[in-house]
Amino acid sequence: MADITSSAAPIKTSRRHWWLAALLSLIAPGLGQVYAGAWKRAIALILALYLPQIPLALVLMLYVIPLWIAGIADAAYLCRREPQQHLRPYQRWYAILPLGIAIVALGDLASNLLPRTSNTKTFHTATLSMLPTLRGGDYFMVRTAPPGQHELRRGEIIVFRAADGRDYVQRLIGLPGDRIQIKDNLVKVNDIQIRHEPTDDMELSADSCADMPGPRYREIWPDKRNYPVCTLPHSSLSDFSAVVTEGEVFVLGDNRVNSADSRTRFIGTPPISSIVGTATYIYWSKDIRRIGNRLD
Repeated sequence: MADITSSAAPIKTSRRHWWLAALLSLIAPGLGQVYAGAWKRAIALILALYLPQIPLALVLMLYVIPLWIAGIADAAYLCRREPQQHLRPYQRWYAILPLGIAIVALGDLASNLLPRTSNTKTFHTATLSMLPTLRGGDYFMVRTAPPGQHELRRGEIIVFRAADGRDYVQRLIGLPGDRIQIKDNLVKVNDIQIRHEPTDDMELSADSCADMPGPRYREIWPDKRNYPVCTLPHSSLSDFSAVVTEGEVFVLGDNRVNSADSRTRFIGTPPISSIVGTATYIYWSKDIRRIGNRLD
């Protein structure tokens, strides 16, 4: 009996390098998976990165970066586990290169659209005017809304754009038509005294008020909204009175001794139309204990 042998040509394979898969994934998420032959994983990774409507800064810190790193590691692992593979058309350089360009373009498009669809923006504190609530270097989220579509509330923290074109963060104290009186650091709105109670809160230690001596207080509104403030018994800004003009608001910094706010000509009473949004929470701080602190 004659021997029967197969005449079929052997399947051609090509070596996949793990380091190249990692490099491609670093350039654009999903490219390493395509190179490794796992196109379904590539699609899942790209969709997971770009579809969720999550605030941009939170995406970067808690979602995109860890997932991107995981994608790099996964692509390298796939090529190390099975370095010799049958070369499919989509694994060739002329297929991977345009795919990478498309992924990068998709990322740019998503980054431009995301802040608009999620109605949030990110800001960071560069001054001492909101001590001790916000410290220098704090990064926080702001809920945005078109002018006139947000119900402003006294006591909340707002971000507004001043005449110099820069964004400022302050505490909203007075609405249009309100009568504001400040005497010895005690604030009255329409003749109603905002409670001003001493506190021994550890968060109000000397360093949180820029090493200024003197007592720390907590202002408490009738609706129970409360927050700490830095004051001195005798400050050049401790006495003030005004009536808020229609279409404008009155703002104060929580650091009442060192704050450019509505008591100064530089800021005055910002127009409602200049309000960018209201602060919601701290998402990054040098003091990790402050991460997640609510501001609304």
